[in-house]
Amino acid sequence: MPVEFLTDEQAAAYGRFVEEPTRPELERFFFLDDVDRDLIALRRTKAHQLGFAVQMCTVRYVGRFLVDDPLDVPWSVVEHLGAQLRIEDPSVVKRYTERAKTAYEHAWEIRDAYGYHPFEDAEWGRKFRAFLHGRRGRALNVERLGALGEPKSLRWLRSITAAMLPKIDLPDLLFEVDSWTGFLDAFVHLGDGRTRMENLKTSLVALLVVEACKIGYTPVIDPDDEALTRGRLVHVDQYYLRADTIAAANAALIEAQGRVPIVEHWGEGLLASVDGLRFVVPKRTINAGPRRSTTTSSAASPG
Repeated sequence: MPVEFLTDEQAAAYGRFVEEPTRPELERFFFLDDVDRDLIALRRTKAHQLGFAVQMCTVRYVGRFLVDDPLDVPWSVVEHLGAQLRIEDPSVVKRYTERAKTAYEHAWEIRDAYGYHPFEDAEWGRKFRAFLHGRRGRALNVERLGALGEPKSLRWLRSITAAMLPKIDLPDLLFEVDSWTGFLDAFVHLGDGRTRMENLKTSLVALLVVEACKIGYTPVIDPDDEALTRGRLVHVDQYYLRADTIAAANAALIEAQGRVPIVEHWGEGLLASVDGLRFVVPKRTINAGPRRSTTTSSAASPG
């Protein structure tokens, strides 16, 4: 394939993964529809099913099969596909290449199923050049696109989703979460590590809202409430809100989430996330698996 028009970096990056796909890219190129699943289901083992899915989606994303090593992909790709296929241990994919011909045979099956053709295919090369020649005389259209507007179904979905959200203030939500997890107990005094202040949690919740919303003290100050006076808030901010207490509170939230039944369906928490959920995250490599001695709540990070 001619690459004279590409920079050296672009040419080196062609046809392989140079970085992890973003979440939108995973959802676009690595989503398995019913046709994909029917084809994958013909494989005999979990390793073959997952390896087949990796090859199927790799060619969609990078434009070619990874002939030298079909598993030379970011671990997030394997996890994403494994979750869709309900494969609890995605590391089984490492057995996919034990038989060298398996990946090669699967690649040809994927080509036939989806009508892919290699660049060196002379017949399809002529068809592609004819297609480009037919479009050559068309003028470039730079007119502004008109707005399509929101469909009724989108407005309906937005309204019904909004109606499902609880009508609750943020401070009330923090108090409720504390009643489940006790995370506010992690904020202890700098000096003696104990808590002797009355209504301390009220002050802490106010300060957490201040920090999260970047609104400053003024909106939460109440001179008639001792826990919300400016002096009290300044004192609590200085002596209770520290990096170590915030980390301890965060660990309490992570541990509590691990006890939620639905978490068991997320592969034992070995997935990273960006939607606010917290997961234990192992080293991101296809050749390494989680170690029980290290994948504890202390190793977790917020999404």
